[in-house]
Amino acid sequence: MTSRSEAGAKRTSRRHAGRVDRLLNSEHVTGWVFMSPAVLVIGLFGVAPIIWSVVLSFQSSDLVTPATWVGMANYKALLKDPMFAASVRRTILYTVLFVPVVTVAALASPWRSTAGCAACASTAPRCSRRS
Repeated sequence: MTSRSEAGAKRTSRRHAGRVDRLLNSEHVTGWVFMSPAVLVIGLFGVAPIIWSVVLSFQSSDLVTPATWVGMANYKALLKDPMFAASVRRTILYTVLFVPVVTVAALASPWRSTAGCAACASTAPRCSRRS
């Protein structure tokens, strides 16, 4: 004869087994199984180098001796460097001038190439007049 605790344990283990079976057979888990190689590759070749470069930015190294931890000293030196300030200004200027011009050109390109062609203006995917 089984005791009440053994019967309760069997019921709990059956309930747990049913929950595990449902989880393993769900589309959610299947999706993650199919996505795991991509997540692994992106993490290994995308996220890990970014994290490692942040760690290295707090160190000083001459590539011959072991690196030493300098903390924020590299960033303090960077803020005092006049060439860094000039580089940031040039980058901002380039972005402010280049991005809007290229965006407008890209948006205007299809409009200009289809001007005057009724077939291109319609929803047809290809125009017979276009070369």
